[in-house]
Amino acid sequence: MGKRPRIVISRNLSKYKDIHKDKKFLICGLGPSIIDFDFDKYKDYIKIGVNDIEKYFTPDYIVLIDSLKRFTQKRQATIINGKCNNIFTQIDQLTRDFVFKNERLIRMSIKSIALSPRLSDSHILCSNNSTFVACDLARFMGANDIKIIGMDFKDHRELNTEETFNKIKDHFKQLEKLFKQKSIKIENLSKNTLVNFTN
Repeated sequence: MGKRPRIVISRNLSKYKDIHKDKKFLICGLGPSIIDFDFDKYKDYIKIGVNDIEKYFTPDYIVLIDSLKRFTQKRQATIINGKCNNIFTQIDQLTRDFVFKNERLIRMSIKSIALSPRLSDSHILCSNNSTFVACDLARFMGANDIKIIGMDFKDHRELNTEETFNKIKDHFKQLEKLFKQKSIKIENLSKNTLVNFTN
């Protein structure tokens, strides 16, 4: 049996720099606060969701930084059969083991805020959660106002240690500081969240 062909993502992050200059963004995580959220109040917001967000609704963009193999079959099916055709990922070979439209993908470069604590015109800052990446992606696209829903970090099996929570809060604090320098507002609308912002 021959080797599977290398899959090349033809769409690149650079084409999306300031594509939505001075627009408002709604970042949608998968925490419980997204259930019954009133999206009608945010019709004029550009929406970025994460992972299998399409079990709730189809956003304008999706951030997918984990291999599909890490998700359950049900979650994989939601992602693979979704309608969103703008999925940002840093994994070149994301679709090699799945029947997945490679044309839906946009390749992005990510760097940890712990290692590179500055905003960039060539890469997106990351932490240990997809919502963080979505926030900086919104900044990259030109956002001046970012609202977040579904970022509760409650009952998350991989993010439920004190050390992990402290890292999340510290990284978002750094991101907020960087955003303030660019006059970008950020607010978490999620209920009972562990991450709040001062502005």
